Amino acid sequence: MKVIIFGASGRTGHPLVRQALERGHEVTAFVRGKHKLVIPHEENLRILEGSVLTYEDIERAAAGQDAVLSVLGHTKNNPKDLLTQSAANIARSMQAHSINRIISLTGAGVAVEQDVKQGAMSRLFGTALKLMAKDLWQDSVNQKNYLAQKDLDWTIVRAPRLTEGELTKQYQTGYFKFTKPMISREDVAHFMLEELENPQYIKEYPLIGSK
Repeated sequence: MKVIIFGASGRTGHPLVRQALERGHEVTAFVRGKHKLVIPHEENLRILEGSVLTYEDIERAAAGQDAVLSVLGHTKNNPKDLLTQSAANIARSMQAHSINRIISLTGAGVAVEQDVKQGAMSRLFGTALKLMAKDLWQDSVNQKNYLAQKDLDWTIVRAPRLTEGELTKQYQTGYFKFTKPMISREDVAHFMLEELENPQYIKEYPLIGSK
């Protein structure tokens, strides 16, 4: 499958790109600077520089793709509505090129109606996030709401604290009460690719967490 990955040079983007290549996908890694993607050259890897805030950059990169994977996150000097702006540009480019499938990563603090009541520690973490990073949390909520209203086959994966741990494949997904409110970036990448290849959560907001 031909997939474009936004946020490819980030800490979750690296394992996502690597695992996608290992699974035989043709990957377009969309990055701000090619030097930030530290992955050996692969025949099925194309690296494109651009800005997710510039529609023309995204539209050009999206041509010929079968699906979109987004693991964008806020970094220094980004606008407060980076995720919402990028979602609008990505969705518009998908419609321009008749791409229907998108899997996007956001935080577990973005609540949905299907959620079950979490434990005290998870609720405390979510409350702290809203207080300490209110603008970033609101941007994540707005991004989720924007994608949810689009006529696309979207899946919004919601992850708790991300770690640099190894790939375990020992995780749970869906709507559940966290036993361990953390997950490795490797496992998040694995789940996103599993969902790409064998869709189970189209137009849903699954949580992911370690078992």
